[in-house]
Amino acid sequence: MKIGIGFFCFGDDRYFKMTEVKISQMSNIDVDIYVLTDNITYFKDYSVKTINYLRYVKSYADKMYLAKHILNHNDICILIDADAIIKDVNVINQILNHNYNQGVTYIDTLENHPWNKPKIGDISFENNKWFELEDKFKKIYPDYKNLDAIWEYFIVLNKKYLNDYFFATFEMLQNIKEYIDFKQNKKILGAGEGLFIAVASMVSNVGIKRDTELFEMVKDNLISNNRR
Repeated sequence: MKIGIGFFCFGDDRYFKMTEVKISQMSNIDVDIYVLTDNITYFKDYSVKTINYLRYVKSYADKMYLAKHILNHNDICILIDADAIIKDVNVINQILNHNYNQGVTYIDTLENHPWNKPKIGDISFENNKWFELEDKFKKIYPDYKNLDAIWEYFIVLNKKYLNDYFFATFEMLQNIKEYIDFKQNKKILGAGEGLFIAVASMVSNVGIKRDTELFEMVKDNLISNNRR
């Protein structure tokens, strides 16, 4: 089974430096690495596959564009946040040899994020003025409040179990959230992509799993820079 690892890198220099560190750490591992970035020349000296990110107004949710590109060439896509930290690179080999038997596999929720929100229902859509997004959640998946608020700093997608409806639903929710963010004058749009993944997975029936075994395997060696 062919696996590709992806990083979505734009914005502050620290994201480029942290991505560069991870690429260097994985230089002796036999895996294709993809980088969606607005500065492809930064990675010209590395053996990675760069994808030019041409969008003027950036969106966090465009990481799914990277996933689709990777899945065009691989069976499994592993997305790791640009600011995630690999403390022991041996964990990558463990990740590559793990069994992924769902459309979407994730390891963490926003309970461990500074937001401290384990379920989507714990998030105040009213305080955040996300009214249009909440209305769409209610319409397409009324039980959305009981879904995990996925923290997607590490997420795996398996092409075998995915379908077009998953990606179409994700993009619809992304568009709604970007509209909300644009109205609020956010510099970067589309935050909340873990919520879109959770709802899109249920609506499209692709299969989604929080893999606690995988979390225990990686928790001390691959961590988010934002873990509280």
